[in-house]
Amino acid sequence: MQNLLYKETDGLKYIMEQKEQSGRRDEFPELVPNGSASFTHIFSEIEAFMNSKIHDHVVDGAAVAGDGMLNDHGSGHIAMVMARAYMLVKDNVQDLKGYEIFFLLLSIHFHDVGNIYGRDAHEEKICSVFEALGDKFPLDSTARRLITNIAMSHGGNHDGDKDTLAYVQEKEYVDGIAIRASVLAALLRFADEIADDKNRASSVLVALKVIPKENKAFHEYSRSLEPPVIEADTLLLHYNIRNDLLFNRVSKLDSEVFLYDEILNRIQKCLCELDYCKRYSQGFIHVSCLSVRINILDSSELKEIFQICFKAKITGYPDKSMYNPVCCSDPKVPAKTGEELITLINKGN
Repeated sequence: MQNLLYKETDGLKYIMEQKEQSGRRDEFPELVPNGSASFTHIFSEIEAFMNSKIHDHVVDGAAVAGDGMLNDHGSGHIAMVMARAYMLVKDNVQDLKGYEIFFLLLSIHFHDVGNIYGRDAHEEKICSVFEALGDKFPLDSTARRLITNIAMSHGGNHDGDKDTLAYVQEKEYVDGIAIRASVLAALLRFADEIADDKNRASSVLVALKVIPKENKAFHEYSRSLEPPVIEADTLLLHYNIRNDLLFNRVSKLDSEVFLYDEILNRIQKCLCELDYCKRYSQGFIHVSCLSVRINILDSSELKEIFQICFKAKITGYPDKSMYNPVCCSDPKVPAKTGEELITLINKGN
């Protein structure tokens, strides 16, 4: 057995390497391209290049394009999406082929690189990045095309159709190995959806008050969310709102919103993404509901002055034109807007 590159704490990368080391012919192609030691080594080399040369310039590129200061879209965010993907599939990860994990991890590396050319339609700019990098990767056009298709489907639209996963092939054969492309795309998309917690926010820049006005809501949202956890079939989302952010709106693009309203909107979006991605995941996404806790903190952030807890799930018959999910919470959310929450807390005082 070769010396291993990854440890068990490396999650999907470790599983990928273990599967390649197993020698089973259904896990990876027999021939490794360009005389490389293994597919795991190929991935490791690509990851090192992306982390050192590409990812940490994505936010800079977006800023140059006029999109202000995005929250983290660099190597830290990539590692977070990989960790969330592993969290989603951990219980049945052995049902993924090693070569499928290889393509999932590479697609994660490429899903946000288009932001380097600007935020608008960044999913469609992945091809431009691949073209600019030329022959730096030992992957043929078939492999690159698969990575691009999986990565592009994580958001945006396909010729005006928001159902981007429908345009990813259910199964692609690459070097004789069947790759469930639509499953990988669904996993990437939902892993990215739940990879927006406090570790993604630029806390120092927020504290120094240098975040551009139009980007503040995105950073404050990330700061408010603890890293999500999955227990059985439930995704736990725990938020902390500082007292000053309860009573004051924050800027979001060309408008202003209460952080509480932004949180509720994102919870609804998370439910929609869960409902959508599950349909393409072939059982790999087993989460069925969200358990939400929103703590309102005093100015010191050391004391809770109010708390809202509820579970939410998708209910209702889907609209025939696409789907029209309805958020059903138990118990009912006591405040549906930031203004209602302020009134509710003031009554309690």
